[in-house]
Amino acid sequence: MRHDSRRSVVSAPDPPDAGLHGTWGLPGTSQRLRGRLVASEGRQRLQLEGLLPVSSSEGHITIQGELLDGRSVSLLDCDRAARRVGRPDMYMDEWHVGRSLLGLLVTDAQERVFAGVRLELHGLAEAVGLSGLSVTSSDLTSPQNKRVAVEWEEPAPIAATFGSGTLTLRCHPRFEAMSDFEFGLTNRAVAQLTADAPISLDDVDRFADDLLSLVALATEAAGGVTKLTLQPTGRDLDIVVSTTGRPWYGPNPAAQEPRLTLAQLGSEAQGVIEAFQRFRREQPEAAELLFEYQVFAAVMTPPDRFLYLARFLEAYHRRDAGIASKVNFVDRVTALLEGSGKAAHRAFGAPARQLAETIRDTRNYYVHYDPKHRAKARHGVPLDDLADRVWCAVRSVLLSDLGLPDLTIENILETDWRFQRASEAPL
Repeated sequence: MRHDSRRSVVSAPDPPDAGLHGTWGLPGTSQRLRGRLVASEGRQRLQLEGLLPVSSSEGHITIQGELLDGRSVSLLDCDRAARRVGRPDMYMDEWHVGRSLLGLLVTDAQERVFAGVRLELHGLAEAVGLSGLSVTSSDLTSPQNKRVAVEWEEPAPIAATFGSGTLTLRCHPRFEAMSDFEFGLTNRAVAQLTADAPISLDDVDRFADDLLSLVALATEAAGGVTKLTLQPTGRDLDIVVSTTGRPWYGPNPAAQEPRLTLAQLGSEAQGVIEAFQRFRREQPEAAELLFEYQVFAAVMTPPDRFLYLARFLEAYHRRDAGIASKVNFVDRVTALLEGSGKAAHRAFGAPARQLAETIRDTRNYYVHYDPKHRAKARHGVPLDDLADRVWCAVRSVLLSDLGLPDLTIENILETDWRFQRASEAPL
């Protein structure tokens, strides 16, 4: 799972149905073939009217192109999907595309290094927050004479150490046309990373992953990066990035009003961001499980969704490495639930130890599928409900360890329909 999502993090926007047409070839060669870049089943593919002179033994390659509108494109980490000789259709050579850079030609890894990153993310605006925003319109009968006044106060930028550089979060409003005479106002937030050392595309992947994961943890905001600006020496390059295309787990989370924004945290926001970075750095196994869950939970089966969360709790408890191996699973989970997870206690539906025992019994069955464990495990809808309770606990554990007080965490969880439903029913 992780490999596939990583390959698609940095890419040009998906082409229209007809594809992006142009001429294509290998770096340093004069041969150019007509073809088109298309999107299918969540992946981009290059279809060519001829064969590139590449042997089957060669690994991932770079393909350069020029679109009909004159823009340059670099297709990175490409591998051959099909080679059709003598087929009646015009496309004889087809390639899977790992990453596509719009507006830049690169030939090797040394050219994929940049000085800074600026991202505009779905959900980041809600997480940063925009204070003092108000919109008033004159009540005129004629739409042509309608006047709208906007007043807003931009919160101070949030700066924090992030990876090898300094992360600055800013937000400001954006006007969006709704009709010929009306418009809406939306909040837009931009995260800019100024690094102490050159940034590679892999660095960009990690930066986007970490920021998306933190935002989704606090707000359950929709996942995905809508705009990315890379800044190579002497010029700016705008490309567009996306994740797997799947939303964070939950129903239309963008429509929910989060109870917490980083702007509301004020000076504490820097500590929250830096604490999350420490978590990602010091607990890579738990951090990877969290990110995979956030991206893929919507398409997981109930047993897989539950097992990801159970594995996370077990891995996360290993931060106390000196004692984790000497404590059984139920005691580990109970300690987390009664400690940093207590802000989610209303979703447990039972005392913390009883919930921990239910997690253990269900985990044992779905790991081993031993019939003797089946009777104690949860299945079907009860299994889905159990996973929802555990997800609430996971959010509480992490947010608490990031430094947020219990009352703030409870307010965040109140916006989650899973927490509300779990709070109304016993385990």
